[in-house]
Amino acid sequence: MDAHELRIGNIVGLKDGSWFVVTEDHFKTPKFWESFHGEYKGVPINEYWASSLGLQVKLSSFITYIEDGEGQSNEFNLLNSIDQNNCEIWIVQLNEHTLKRVEYVHQIQNLFFAISDYELTLAL
Repeated sequence: MDAHELRIGNIVGLKDGSWFVVTEDHFKTPKFWESFHGEYKGVPINEYWASSLGLQVKLSSFITYIEDGEGQSNEFNLLNSIDQNNCEIWIVQLNEHTLKRVEYVHQIQNLFFAISDYELTLAL
């Protein structure tokens, strides 16, 4: 995970398996940036994280809806699949159009924000 990928509100993991939500204070703290490489990592996507972000289960995927400026409802879909090497993969789609293959929670949060201008935060 690169530091330039992060935004306030992103979920970031630590080596010990714990996680935290990036705050404005993190961005202002030099120690956060100095210790970034090696100490912090992306939190892998799984069903727990998808539902914790408020995405609803729909068959083998997780879904929510984004309303655009014209009142149209767009389907934001996080699909769980298997690639040709029999490895689990996660794919983000908007209205059934594939946008990107993702691995980490912060990537989903960032894509959702880029599409909707709304934060995808923990719904726990």
